[in-house]
Amino acid sequence: MKRILIYILILIGLLFPGKLFSQISIDKVFVKGGMFSMGSPKTERYRYGDEIMHTVNLDDFYISKTEITYAQYITFLNEINLDPAGSLNGVEYVDMDDNECALVYSNGEFRFLPNLQVLNDNYPMNEVTWAGAVAFCEHVGGRLPTEAEWEYAARGGTESKGYLYSGGDTIRKVCVY
Repeated sequence: MKRILIYILILIGLLFPGKLFSQISIDKVFVKGGMFSMGSPKTERYRYGDEIMHTVNLDDFYISKTEITYAQYITFLNEINLDPAGSLNGVEYVDMDDNECALVYSNGEFRFLPNLQVLNDNYPMNEVTWAGAVAFCEHVGGRLPTEAEWEYAARGGTESKGYLYSGGDTIRKVCVY
């Protein structure tokens, strides 16, 4: 019986290698659910017309503490054996043709290639398609946050101090750009 269980685990690992054997570590934080006003007030600078204020109630959830890095995403791409063009079964996961994409496919694997916008592989990954983001999340045993969850977390959840930006009201104090 024990031997059968080991064979089953090996078979599952071969069929779904990322589920059991992924080398990607995601540092997640717990966000206590609650009620908040989602959207933007009409007076907010740079507001889009579809950002109408409305009340949303969220359950507790977990979210990645940081953005996904090039290093993490490159590990994912190599674990799932994506084709050199950044696609899997005809579905594009990463836009390899974009000038800001700091990836190269070389010697059978994806590697980091610094450019003027992305200096090291600890930078947040860019040029990822929606399909690529969903696949990454599933690969590491998670899911994409909903728009409401992301906005709630960015605003500080139940600990929100009502800042204009996540962490303060002065953009130069909370952003690096």
